[in-house]
Amino acid sequence: MFVDMCFCQQLVDLFCNHDANLLATDRYGMTALHHAARFGHKGIVKYLIDNAPPVILDMVDHEKGQTALHKAAWYQRRTICYMLVETGASLTRTDYQGNTPRMQALRADDRDLSVYLESQEHFQLVVSEDQETAVTVRSYVIEAYEINDPPFIHTVR
Repeated sequence: MFVDMCFCQQLVDLFCNHDANLLATDRYGMTALHHAARFGHKGIVKYLIDNAPPVILDMVDHEKGQTALHKAAWYQRRTICYMLVETGASLTRTDYQGNTPRMQALRADDRDLSVYLESQEHFQLVVSEDQETAVTVRSYVIEAYEINDPPFIHTVR
């Protein structure tokens, strides 16, 4: 764990000190956010969410057409999924196989993550249709999860 935190801090320092293009992609079209989400580097994910343009959230790779949220869901990175969703990553974007992040969680046999992503999908759809209603629905969804208290949900009040 300590080695991982040191690596993350070194990478963040590298981003800062060299004025890195946070939207840069590798030959597979994956950004640093894709890689950090896939490998569970929460510190790097947080840095990128806070410092990169919002477009990074929905950038897709060339190979599978997946976002960082697809990667995090497939590798069952629950906290990272939560971070990406809270920041506004699309839950309805499909990859080249037609899978949403929720479907990726199901394929990875993570039912709890899938249920969470599904609830947030509904919220995201409501937001796009009606901003006022969305606030009410979001409060309901968060309260429902607080009752069950899944380990990967952290409500900030």
